Amino acid sequence: AYLFAFEETPAEIDDDGSPILTRADGQQDDAGELTLEDLSVVTLPPGRKVTTKVPARPNQAFDGFVMAFSRQVGAALDVPYEVLLKHFTASFSASRGALELAYKVAMIEQEWFIRCVIDPVREWQFTEMVARGRFDAPGFFEDPVQRAAWLGRMWIGPTRVQLNPAVEANADATDLQNGVKTREQIMTERTGGDFDTKSRAWLRENEKVGAPGVPPPLSPSEPDPASPAPRERRSAITGARIVQA
Repeated sequence: AYLFAFEETPAEIDDDGSPILTRADGQQDDAGELTLEDLSVVTLPPGRKVTTKVPARPNQAFDGFVMAFSRQVGAALDVPYEVLLKHFTASFSASRGALELAYKVAMIEQEWFIRCVIDPVREWQFTEMVARGRFDAPGFFEDPVQRAAWLGRMWIGPTRVQLNPAVEANADATDLQNGVKTREQIMTERTGGDFDTKSRAWLRENEKVGAPGVPPPLSPSEPDPASPAPRERRSAITGARIVQA
C-alpha cells in the first residue's frame, strides 16, 4: 500500500561499454536501508527491475473445495450435502431423494428424543395428575395393560419440505386411492395437525359452503336463478304485500 510507483532510468555506460550501477537516489539512508513514505515514488538503480506477486483472490478452486469438503462432512453425519448447504440445484428427483434421506435420519433422532425425553416427562405428569385426582383413569395403577393404554400417544413433529406441492399432492391422492396411505397419514406427513380436529372443521365448512368442487348453497334471501320469478300482489283487506313463488 505504501508503494505507488517505480521509476527506472537508463543505465550509464562507462568507457568499456559496461553499465554503471548506482543505488537509488533519495530513498536510502547512510546505512543503505530503503525508507518508504505514503505514495512513494522509488527510483531504482539503472538496469534493475522490480517484480511483485499479485495474489489471485478469491481462488477459483474455492467453490469446488467447499463442495467436496461438504460431501465428506455430510456423509459422516448421514446428511446429504444438498441439505447440509441448503443448495438444491440438481433435478427434482435428486433433490427429493436427498430430502427423503435427511428425513429418515431426522425420524431416527426424533424417535430417540421421544423415547428418552418426552415420553418419561409425559408419564410423570400424567401419573401425578391421576394420583392427585385431577384426572380419572380407571385401572391406571392396577393394570399395566390399562396403564400402557392410558399412556398411548402419537407425537407429530414438523412436516416434510415440499419441493413441488402439486406433484406430491397427486402422489398422495394416488396412494390414498390404492389404499397405500390413509388420510391421517397424509395429513401428518404433508400438512401436520390433528386428524380429528381437522375432520370436524372440514364437516363444519361443508355445512356452510358445501363440499369441495360443489357450488355453495344459496342463502335464504338469495333467489334461485333456475326458479321462476316470484309474483307480488296486495291484499284487498289489509293492503299488505304478498309474494307468491
